[in-house]
Amino acid sequence: MSGFPSPALILAASEAMQTAGWQPWAYQYIIGGTVFAIGMALCVKTKQIDLATSRGKKTFALMLVGLVVYALLQGFMQMVLPYI
Repeated sequence: MSGFPSPALILAASEAMQTAGWQPWAYQYIIGGTVFAIGMALCVKTKQIDLATSRGKKTFALMLVGLVVYALLQGFMQMVLPYI
């Protein structure tokens, strides 16, 4: 047997994700993303992150990339790994 999941297992995982597996993840990142966006807007408005400087732009980009990478990693672990 190879290390790859069978087509039946992939189909079962796909059906499970379509029913409820993605809903808690989406809820978390819709609500959390809104809070994150408000926080980032406040940081920019109060000049805690100054987008006029390269350091501020890097900080802003790093925070956004970190959120996206974490969301993708959590989504993979929550919706794909349980079925492998």
